[in-house]
Order: sequence, then structure tokens, then C-alpha cells
Amino acid sequence: MPRSPFVVDIADLEVAGAARPERVVTPVEWILDYGRVAADRPIEAELLLRLVPGGLLVEGVLRIVAEMTCAACLEPYELELSVPIDATYEREPGEDAYALEGTQVDLEQLLRDEALTALPLVPRCEREHPRVVTSEGRGLNGGSSPDESPFAALREIIDRD
Repeated sequence: MPRSPFVVDIADLEVAGAARPERVVTPVEWILDYGRVAADRPIEAELLLRLVPGGLLVEGVLRIVAEMTCAACLEPYELELSVPIDATYEREPGEDAYALEGTQVDLEQLLRDEALTALPLVPRCEREHPRVVTSEGRGLNGGSSPDESPFAALREIIDRD
């Protein structure tokens, strides 16, 4: 069985402070309801692995291209992201660390967690959506003037009385 491209051997990092760069380029298929990181656009992680007392520090950047669906117009679009990576693997992991066992580290869960949490919860493409409220004070028709409001006629009736 071939070894996962996410599994890294750290046996050469023998003393605290020892470090080395690691590059991971591999296709993945990570899917959410509103988007996915697809296999046809491989992820690329440029990392620095540093041995620290009790564990391993992983720092660097993860570059992904996600296929998203705009929440406003429901059209597909691509979103390129550079996600900073700053995580710890520990022999006795706490809440904010990944488990470190032996001399191999599997980076897949870390990179997946960071990629998927970097994606927007409400994806929006860069096109204009005139019927969508995008900021306070803007109506559904895109204007902020009461005359442009769909309730302008009602306002006139109220003001006459």
C-alpha cells in the first residue's frame, strides 16, 4: 500500500530546536455543503517542522483553490486562499494540539482543519447582487433613500394623515 503524501518522518529531528522545511503538494477531495477543495486543483503546503520540548511545531502556509457556490446568486466560483499554519503536535496533546506518536506525523487532519475553517461560512462571488442586503442601511433594491424603498408608497399615506 502506498504511503500517504501527508505522512512525514521526523526521525531526523533529534534535538529540541532542530527544524527542517517540508513541502506537501497533493490532490484532495474535501467537501462541505457550500464548497469543496477538489482533486483537480492540488493543495500546496510550505511548512517548517521544528522539534520543541514535548512535541513538534508546524508553521507555514497552505494554498488552496476551493470551488464554492455563491449564497446570493447560487452560481459556482473559485476562491483562492493562502491559509497560515501554526499548530503543535504533542506526545500528550491538550485541546489545541494534535497527537504525536512515534517518528511519523500525519499532517492531513491539520491541513484539512485549517483549509475548511478558512472557507467563508456564507460564500459570495464578486459579482453585484442588487437584491441582496450587503450592509446596514441598504435596502433590497440597492438604495438607501426612502423613496427607493418598496414601502415608499406606504410612507406617503402615513405622512398625509
